[in-house]
Amino acid sequence: MKKSIFILLAAFLITGNSILFSQECVFYSPVEKGAVLTYSNFDKKDKLTGTTTQTVIDNYNEEGAQVIKLRNEYQGVDMDSAFVRELKMKCKDGKYYVDMESYIGESTLTPYSNMETTIEVDNMTIPAKLKAGEMLDNGGVTVTISNNGMKIMKISVIVSNRKVEAQENITTQAGTFECYKISYDISTKMLITIKASNVEWYAKNVGVVRSESYNKKGKLTGYTVLTQFQK
Repeated sequence: MKKSIFILLAAFLITGNSILFSQECVFYSPVEKGAVLTYSNFDKKDKLTGTTTQTVIDNYNEEGAQVIKLRNEYQGVDMDSAFVRELKMKCKDGKYYVDMESYIGESTLTPYSNMETTIEVDNMTIPAKLKAGEMLDNGGVTVTISNNGMKIMKISVIVSNRKVEAQENITTQAGTFECYKISYDISTKMLITIKASNVEWYAKNVGVVRSESYNKKGKLTGYTVLTQFQK
């Protein structure tokens, strides 16, 4: 009898642990408060166009999700002051949710920093386990810009055809990181629609280590590299 109870208990613990494990989150951003990531942005001719600093300012639970709040500061080489905004990355039920606001370029929003913005998002996810050839879900974000209650402009970004290309090691000034290479198409609509494609290399508990942008003809237009990571 005791042996049967022990077997049942062991089976329960194994099953319970597997359920918990399946729901564990893998973060593709730093998680510790105070961690700082510094990125350098370059054009197609390797000319520095600006720097981005991301700082983890909070880490908390919200409605069953673990939330990481980031302070994002972009300083263009021709800007007098940095453009600052907050991003939220979260993980729930084994899926990491990417804040789609990060796909609205800082240089795009800078001219409207003193105006009112309304943001609607459909955040995309990264599952805990990735494999080459896997297709991932899409995402989108729409920003409506108003001035004194009058709508000035609407900006929308759609990310589609996301694919895990490979698992690769990427080396930058910040170190060497084991990454998943993810490609996707991106469509940005303002006054006109611009179609392009991007490639990003994600490292667990770090985030994007390198990203490259290409125009619709497949030519490189710019890239971003992680140059410093302070835990």
